[in-house]
Amino acid sequence: MLRKTLIISQMLLTALAGEAHIEPPKSVAERETLLNSRKKYREAGVLKSTAMQAGTDGKNRKLAEWIYDTQGRESNIVMFDAKDETKTHITQTYDRQGNLVLDADHDEEGRILEMNALEYNDLNLIKRVVSYDSSFRISGILEYTYLTDTVLATKYKPDFSIQYTIQYTYEAGKNTGAIQRDATGKLMIRTINRFGYDGLRSAKEVYNAAEKLEYYFTYSYNAAGDFSRIEKLGPDKALQRTDVYTYNAKGLPETIEVFDDAGKLIMRRAYIYTYITD
Repeated sequence: MLRKTLIISQMLLTALAGEAHIEPPKSVAERETLLNSRKKYREAGVLKSTAMQAGTDGKNRKLAEWIYDTQGRESNIVMFDAKDETKTHITQTYDRQGNLVLDADHDEEGRILEMNALEYNDLNLIKRVVSYDSSFRISGILEYTYLTDTVLATKYKPDFSIQYTIQYTYEAGKNTGAIQRDATGKLMIRTINRFGYDGLRSAKEVYNAAEKLEYYFTYSYNAAGDFSRIEKLGPDKALQRTDVYTYNAKGLPETIEVFDDAGKLIMRRAYIYTYITD
């Protein structure tokens, strides 16, 4: 089955950065954002980043480590269990244009658990993702069709029947929303993105299958245009969660703190970097 970054519902449920997999770009603007992110890591000379998170016992533990190549791209991602032992690792392979073309999950023994093969169009935008299970059988296909100001993603089951579709809408290169429907065309979830005069996204609204607002996010940024604060609010505008971001002197994520509706800290994640000059 396709992983969470290829499924809209999971993208809507979390505001935290630093997840394991990257969603391929569907617009020139999204590709530019991806390239700028890689440039930041390349110019900073990052070899490795480690995500640490405080456990319920108060001790910090490893969540994941990202290994970067000389172009600032993630080449290997290691996920850890509660004992700080390797649980799975992900290898990522790129083509000459810098597109991610192979994304494979391995268990602690190195056996492949799942693999995604990605294809791109002439603009280096995602065209197709074919997923394989541990027996190298097709477990799903996600195809992208590009129309005027719209990108249609169609997810197929192994028998090539439709599982769901996602319609992304764009305006001036910015993703203004998405609609996910099941195989019968029934609405599953819908999002609307709002943007400020500075061109940065100011809010994301999430609607359920009944077209009712479930919750929404508001976004604040620092001077560099990176997230500084994300708030999740209910349809009654009541605060549900707040994510606060800080960055180091190189402009890379340093901490993410999550607070509940009462302002109590419920999660803290810190990022530690290893540089070429270390």
